[in-house]
Amino acid sequence: MVQDPLTAVLREGTQQLLAQATETEVAEFLAQHRGLRDDAGRQRLVRNGYLPARTI
Repeated sequence: MVQDPLTAVLREGTQQLLAQATETEVAEFLAQHRGLRDDAGRQRLVRNGYLPARTI
């Protein structure tokens, strides 16, 4: 693995860009499916960690 400063900066920038793109894509997907509900009336698609655990 190359350890020069430019490569490190590029690698970090690329990781941040990919993280932002993924976050945006997930948010858009969830927004498109926000109206989906299960039989109990709960939202079918949620992000992990935002709501209490449910018994399935």
